[in-house]
Amino acid sequence: LLAGLAGPVTVSPAQVAAVYAALLGYVLRRTRAGRALLFTAAVVAAATLLPDAVTPPAPGTLRAIFLDVGDGDAILLTLPDGRHALVDAPGRGPRATGPSPLVRRLRRLGVRRLAFVVATHPHADHVGGLPAVLRAFPVGRLYHSGQRTPRPEWRAVLRAARDRRVPLAVPRSRRFSAVHLDVLAPRHQGRLQPHPL
Repeated sequence: LLAGLAGPVTVSPAQVAAVYAALLGYVLRRTRAGRALLFTAAVVAAATLLPDAVTPPAPGTLRAIFLDVGDGDAILLTLPDGRHALVDAPGRGPRATGPSPLVRRLRRLGVRRLAFVVATHPHADHVGGLPAVLRAFPVGRLYHSGQRTPRPEWRAVLRAARDRRVPLAVPRSRRFSAVHLDVLAPRHQGRLQPHPL
């Protein structure tokens, strides 16, 4: 689990003690003392690990949260100035009913507005949940590849963007706050090319 993390991993003495308490508690789990050690280890682990998972990023840092919403992945970016952006919004498509799992997750994470949204390409596993996102949050701009497609999920995105008066744009490399975003896409004669799928 920790091998996939970039950079050094910092472990506090309390976390080390919790691991040893958990191991000893597991060995002695059939005794009252062992169960007490397991409970103590769980409390210490929760007290030392959960604050990192629920606290906002420190001012001046970029944070990326990868959200698995069942039909694909979305990436929530929190820019150094605190604004939020979203890359892709998978979902169940234009005929889906009921609350959007992605919208629920974004609300739980404290998102109230999106500075911009990037739709990498117009397939349902990338944009199927975007109409619900556009209806649920104010969005500053929707970046897309500029592809024209008859896909119903993309037509639903364009309708929602029009209804909510969200400006559309083909992305260009630029700065957002202290972050420089580079747009990487196949180009031919200066124009973005359609996704190969």
